[in-house]
Amino acid sequence: VGADFTKVVAKFVGTVPSGNALATINHNLNTVAPTSVTVIESASGNMRLVPWAISSANSITLAFQSAPGSGQYNVAVSG
Repeated sequence: VGADFTKVVAKFVGTVPSGNALATINHNLNTVAPTSVTVIESASGNMRLVPWAISSANSITLAFQSAPGSGQYNVAVSG
């Protein structure tokens, strides 16, 4: 059974890569119009407001003020 993604929202959940203030997230959702991007700090569970931009139909770029550490943030992309 296949999902009709014109009616069902697909999502990606992963860890933000460390080492660069501009973090590329490869979500592979095949959309240039994600409906939401949520960044959660792993240690506290608090949501962080992080600017982001669409890089392609399958990726976004998060713009942190400084490079995140290993496992510091998780991200969820819906689209």
